[in-house]
Amino acid sequence: MKFWKLNEPILLFLLACICLAVTGFLFSLKIGLLIISIELFVMALISYERG
Repeated sequence: MKFWKLNEPILLFLLACICLAVTGFLFSLKIGLLIISIELFVMALISYERG
């Protein structure tokens, strides 16, 4: 449970990103790939900020 409490914002963000990526992928392959790459960049930035 401690893991969940510490990482809840990240896990929720990941869930939202997955939903967005799936929607984007279904909508258009190029847009989906763009969204995924942006999400990966944001995740890397967040993990870097958190140390």
